[in-house]
Amino acid sequence: MSEPLQRCLRIERTATAFSPWALAAACEDQPYAALLENPGVPSDFGRYAWFCTDPFLVFRSARGRCHAGPPGDLAPVEGAPLAMLETLLRRYGAGPVDEPTREGLPPFVGGAVGTLGYELLYEIEDQPGLIGERADDDLALPDCTLMFCDLVFAADLLTRSSWIFATGFGEDAATAAARADARLEAGRALLARLDERSPSSALLWRELAGAARAAWPRLREADLPAHGVRAT
Repeated sequence: MSEPLQRCLRIERTATAFSPWALAAACEDQPYAALLENPGVPSDFGRYAWFCTDPFLVFRSARGRCHAGPPGDLAPVEGAPLAMLETLLRRYGAGPVDEPTREGLPPFVGGAVGTLGYELLYEIEDQPGLIGERADDDLALPDCTLMFCDLVFAADLLTRSSWIFATGFGEDAATAAARADARLEAGRALLARLDERSPSSALLWRELAGAARAAWPRLREADLPAHGVRAT
């Protein structure tokens, strides 16, 4: 399980821009999904948004016990959480995209997405009473949940460019390429199901909020704050 796999990355720039928020709304029934964004008006410091769903692997740890596997079929795995995570990242890792290909692309094209809880600290430091059954674990949340994504949708909010990134892994290059091609087809199919004529409420509210923030200087000139109108 620890040997690195061959990797193939397919990159497709879409003919028309799509909305990651519309994708998220269309996949609201998916048990594993992530929308990565910087709220507010797009800028060089927050120009990209990503949507990831349908991971090929999920890793989860809680109180020193680990589970991993495809969604819906997680099984216990032996080992410390950080050691197991290192093994998975080595197996499904890859070097950086070469510079000619990288130019003009978002900084994230696939990989592990999720949450690392503060409690992972106690896998590093010896703190009593926090490994095993913890009396203060009132929320019963995992210490770590990561989904390994081989299908990523990305949008440049400044240039209105959009991409599908599909990654394939395999014991050999041909298997990895076939897997990447299949994931790219799955990404195209998901985009084809979007109804661009009726934008999602999530997208509509985001656009309205952005327009309101952009117009706030002009609203101040109209002395609207004196009438009880405030920016949010």
